[in-house]
Amino acid sequence: MNSMNRRTLGTRVALTAFYFAATFSYLFCFSRGDSSCESVNGFPIETIRLAIGCTAWSLFASLCGAIALHQLKIPKSAAAFISFAVALLGFISIPYWIGYGYGHFRFENTIADVSCFFTDGFDIVFPIIVASVLAVLTLLCEYLAHRFTQQPTRPTS
Repeated sequence: MNSMNRRTLGTRVALTAFYFAATFSYLFCFSRGDSSCESVNGFPIETIRLAIGCTAWSLFASLCGAIALHQLKIPKSAAAFISFAVALLGFISIPYWIGYGYGHFRFENTIADVSCFFTDGFDIVFPIIVASVLAVLTLLCEYLAHRFTQQPTRPTS
């Protein structure tokens, strides 16, 4: 593995850790004070679960942007916006594929239970506010990834 690949891998790992930490912090603060989340014994654990899912989706969105960049040969800025769009669509749809209808959730009482984030009106707020913030965070990570992994230009003499 050459130094450029190591640098790119290291940057991606660091940005993924940054994304997870920022997502966890944001989700934790967002739902702080919500009676349905704070009444849950494992509220920090539910926050970690949702942050892991959002981080995984952001990585998928990043992969879509990377495929567009390298296979379709589109500009870096367009690839970053493809990542942003995929992330935004995924985050907006979370309440719809988690919700089972009439106050029931698909993963309720399982290891993937994050239902407290989608009760008491948060299922409406999540796609508007939280999804937007998480998608912008994905865009920021894409920008930083491209910025930190650029080949240094060598002066010509």
